[in-house]
Amino acid sequence: MTAPADGRPLRALVLTTSAPRSADDYAGTFVLEMAEALRAQGVDSQIAALSAPPGGALAAARSGLRGRLSLLGPLVRWGVHAWALGRGDADVTLAHWLVPSVFGARPGRPVVGVAHGSDASLLAGRPWLARAAFARLSGLIVVSEVLRDQLRLDPVIAGRVRTLVMPMGVRKGVERDRAMSGSLEVLFVGRLIRAKGLSVLLEAVRGLAGVRLTVIGDGPDGPPLATENVLWLGRRSPMEVLEIMARSDVVCVPSLGPEGMPRAALEAAAAGCVVIGTPVGGLASWLPPECTVPVGDSAALRRALLRASRGELPLPPSVQDWETQAPMLARFLQEVAFSDAHAAGSGVGCPR
Repeated sequence: MTAPADGRPLRALVLTTSAPRSADDYAGTFVLEMAEALRAQGVDSQIAALSAPPGGALAAARSGLRGRLSLLGPLVRWGVHAWALGRGDADVTLAHWLVPSVFGARPGRPVVGVAHGSDASLLAGRPWLARAAFARLSGLIVVSEVLRDQLRLDPVIAGRVRTLVMPMGVRKGVERDRAMSGSLEVLFVGRLIRAKGLSVLLEAVRGLAGVRLTVIGDGPDGPPLATENVLWLGRRSPMEVLEIMARSDVVCVPSLGPEGMPRAALEAAAAGCVVIGTPVGGLASWLPPECTVPVGDSAALRRALLRASRGELPLPPSVQDWETQAPMLARFLQEVAFSDAHAAGSGVGCPR
């Protein structure tokens, strides 16, 4: 593996629009975990998290000129934060969510973008923005093959940008602790927004005997004042999420909108749960066909839950934890950082 000439560790600056802001914040936990996994591989990584406008950075980017202008202040503050971390001389920038993260990276240094799903959907409908974002990249990590195909890289860019398909790793799970309660324990984990499809799941479990749904998450769309056979837990810490998964039978991912490879699905697989979801993003090729239901179809989801209650649904494919993923990731960053630096000096492009 190529290393800096002076023998120091590879220096990586991690730019992100989502990272845990408190001990009970589940959002973006994989960003922190990735940085920690890289440190265990000897990569000196520091995180700079963008304070996005209300509604989020991607929502601002989608909302026209006024929304894009609202990103300018946070981007400037982000850059100042990054320099304050002492990463103005980083060997490589790791930018989670291509928009707006890649635009916060220092020009002239290698940038590896990480596409998670919603950012790819945004770029797919805006070629001008995609060209501007891809022009900043030396490397690209996508969390599924489907997402890579959705991005449809220009052949010239694809020949220059190294690409790695790698789902986010998962944490070491807790020991499975499923007590026989007589009911099917179903779990939903995610933001309470329309795109996550919770309303479809609520309709599917309405009046369904022998099924109890637990909902973890917060957001503008929940919860109602009273819901039969549904337990609303609100925000929970990442460790609490793992503990609750270890006591669950099924995790539902009924997404309506763009997804890459949902974190809840991967963690559920590691916890030994059945996963039922829609064929959105990476779920389309990852979920067993018996566990896949059409988008927005509460009746099909209800039938799948009944099959799960009878033990008729298979477990999802196995997943990798960060200990397994980290060496490959560190090697990829090294290759991009120093092949790109060599190319800059020689005037040639990077091979894919």
